[in-house]
Amino acid sequence: MYNFLSYFYLLRTPINNLSCSLFVQSTHKGYTISRPDITIVMLNPGSCNNNQVFNEEISVLPDPTLNRIKGLMQLFQQFQWVQVLNLSDIQNPKSEDFFEEVEKLRTVNYFSHSIFHPDRRNELKNYVKPHGLIYFACGINDLNRDLIKEATEALEELNAIIINKGGKYYHPLVRPNKEKNIENWKLQVIHALQANSAL
Repeated sequence: MYNFLSYFYLLRTPINNLSCSLFVQSTHKGYTISRPDITIVMLNPGSCNNNQVFNEEISVLPDPTLNRIKGLMQLFQQFQWVQVLNLSDIQNPKSEDFFEEVEKLRTVNYFSHSIFHPDRRNELKNYVKPHGLIYFACGINDLNRDLIKEATEALEELNAIIINKGGKYYHPLVRPNKEKNIENWKLQVIHALQANSAL
């Protein structure tokens, strides 16, 4: 009932070559709309396997995070198309290793691993349209602060609507916790939509 498409590429940086993923498109079979219902902004691509296929759009098997997004679409059936963009295209399922890689690139002033960097603004316009709905779900690690700031500025420049701006950007796999006032992630998204009159 749902398809998952991604686009992988090799990024040649001043330090090394890195496996990257530009996006994931999660669509209901037979969808009829011309642009995503919502874009989820996450930290970086995780564990989806491209089988060493680069520079073309391919079907991927959903990992736990994409299964959580599929669950959102099943719960909120108005969504036919959910797009995932990342603060960085660098594919690495281990956050600690990912941040080390980003820091290495920062030391050589290389930032184009992010589609939200100013150098890639025209490319970003292919995926984010004016008034498009955006939901940040990139986690609450302080190390992603600069990437979030850059992404927020880029999205606002394109007049996109960040429906949870200023909130806690919990990852889809966050566990509900009443004591910490953390509710089910799928409900977090729906409540943000309601609060912004996007439903």
